[in-house]
Amino acid sequence: DLHSDIDILRVGHTQSVMRPENIDWRLPMSYVDYDSESFSKLYDEGSLFLYHALFEGKLISGDEIKWRKLKKHFIISSDFRNSILEYLDVLTYIDEYPDYENSYVPYLSNIFKCLKNVGIFKLASKKYYNFEKIAALKLGCGLTDSVARTLILANAVFERSTPISTQLMNNFQNSATEWRFRLRDQIGGLAHDI
Repeated sequence: DLHSDIDILRVGHTQSVMRPENIDWRLPMSYVDYDSESFSKLYDEGSLFLYHALFEGKLISGDEIKWRKLKKHFIISSDFRNSILEYLDVLTYIDEYPDYENSYVPYLSNIFKCLKNVGIFKLASKKYYNFEKIAALKLGCGLTDSVARTLILANAVFERSTPISTQLMNNFQNSATEWRFRLRDQIGGLAHDI
């Protein structure tokens, strides 16, 4: 949907990739580049990101036989504790940064990114591999539908520099104020669960 983006994983090259014809031009595209050695290391470690790329992604160009072999022999990690703790550390930094809450949209966007990743890793720890933002926030972090959707919208607005109404800015300000009071407890609850 229009709150999504397109991530293109490239291994060992930097060729430009044309936007697929059926993908809306308003969706941002980003490239994730690895040299062969870095890719192999992530593969051997059972990276959740590579799992996502291999099993939900599509090969745009390259060796189809090698792609199928990579998928067939991939073994996903079962330990995501360190990844969760890294994102909780970032959330702690955000919580302790004194003036951050005055920048409502970036503040909410950064909370969203961390919580989304924590949620994805927490779900993966239970062998539930779901990379959808709403599922990560609700099922992985225990957020309500309304709170999750506000964070997703704030992130979309921030990443796309979308003009917003005064009402929506007021909503973001209220949400940021609420997060300023609840973020520490949210971090503690998520850390307790791992």
